[in-house]
Amino acid sequence: AADRESNHKNRGGEYRGAVYCRRCEAYKPPRTHHCSMCGKCVLKMDHHCPWVGNCVGYHNYKYFLLFVSFTTVTAVETMYLLVGRMVWCAAAVTVREAMMCWVVGVLVVPVGIMVGCLAYYHIGLVLNNQTTIEYSEVYFNMLYDNSKARNRWDLGTFMNLASVLGDNPLCWLCPSRPKSDGTHFVTADDLV
Repeated sequence: AADRESNHKNRGGEYRGAVYCRRCEAYKPPRTHHCSMCGKCVLKMDHHCPWVGNCVGYHNYKYFLLFVSFTTVTAVETMYLLVGRMVWCAAAVTVREAMMCWVVGVLVVPVGIMVGCLAYYHIGLVLNNQTTIEYSEVYFNMLYDNSKARNRWDLGTFMNLASVLGDNPLCWLCPSRPKSDGTHFVTADDLV
């Protein structure tokens, strides 16, 4: 139960530094959570992904975000090309080609919608410099406290994007590893 609570705040909501993980028997840095599925602590853990059997966290979050974003763009482009083929070339489309377009469309539309929603949600998290776990903690605290919780990790839109995608905006759409080790994070208080 203690691992589900915010692992770096005391009951007053103030920052309290590193926390000891009883399961790993080690101290965990800020924004680290223990994954019961993987059996280890994950830096800046977002979620455990059952599709890849791994946690999405500090070291692979950019890859995950690019994957869901590019998959959404691909689904939209596929539908555009399919509809375009059916509408603009209707006279030249064979029955077999029309059936293939319908089959592909039936498969692409639900995937595009689901992955698009996932991409939209995670882009929103990146813009606020939050993980799914941190967002859930803030959301549920607001439900029970009726108070507006402050996100101490929010550094502003550009710096939030740079913290996940890298310092160079020209490389944001390219896969790359984070520069730091993921154990220290700048907070809004550090910028003041």
